[in-house]
Amino acid sequence: MIPFRAETEVSKASGERPAGSVLLIIPVPPSVNSMYRNLYGKGRVKTGVYAAWITEAGYRVRAQKPIAIPGKVRVDLTVKRIPNSDIDNRIKAVHDLLQGLSIIENDKFVEEVTARWSDEITEAVVIVEAV
Repeated sequence: MIPFRAETEVSKASGERPAGSVLLIIPVPPSVNSMYRNLYGKGRVKTGVYAAWITEAGYRVRAQKPIAIPGKVRVDLTVKRIPNSDIDNRIKAVHDLLQGLSIIENDKFVEEVTARWSDEITEAVVIVEAV
């Protein structure tokens, strides 16, 4: 089961959504701690885990045909609970994905973020709304 707000939004996914909003179901984002590593002579590089997640999440998002939301946005993130992990470590990967796929212009325009764990979903639900 998806938390109430996300469940309500998912039920709308096949129908009309409010103008200026997008709902996405994506794989669980990696922790910011596993996104990059330092390589001698190359500096900071994406890890294989992060690169694989970007590829998979990108395919999944493009298949959902989201609209672009220009300007300031609010992001609501619900993630399958990962034991011994901090929810805030999952936010950066999602913001970077949204920007990389041109759903948002730039993560500097994210005015508000809400993030929560859920024991009732198996992936992650992202809702992006214009502010």
